[in-house]
Amino acid sequence: MTAKNEMTQVSDAKRQAAKNETPGVSGMQWKKPIIRQKPVAVKEEPVRYKLLVVITNRGFAGEVIAQSRLTGANGGTILTGRGASREHTETFLGVDVTEEKEIVLIVLDERIANETIAGISDKLGIAAKAGSMCFLLPVNMLTRFHG
Repeated sequence: MTAKNEMTQVSDAKRQAAKNETPGVSGMQWKKPIIRQKPVAVKEEPVRYKLLVVITNRGFAGEVIAQSRLTGANGGTILTGRGASREHTETFLGVDVTEEKEIVLIVLDERIANETIAGISDKLGIAAKAGSMCFLLPVNMLTRFHG
């Protein structure tokens, strides 16, 4: 190897180091991780979430979702179920018949949670035909999956 080629290789290596890049496969470049000695303070507060659970009469889950979207929620999950209360069980031909319910689960930013519950309670609450009942649960961790 000539001295000129060696100097070119050394200067190329210095340019790579200066760019904080490492040569990779097929000429692709990877960034080297930057290691900091002191922790960096983050000024933004992390967004906190709540799980809004709404139990409503069958057929009203869509209205619950629509009402929650008015306050900024993005959507939710609808489950079907039925009540287990003995007080409201009716018998038809000797078979216990319970009213079917829909359970709506909505993960909300805690800043809009109270407004969302108030909107649902006002329009679709216990006194309304929907007979909705709402409560909030804390969300300790949230993982998002993108398909």
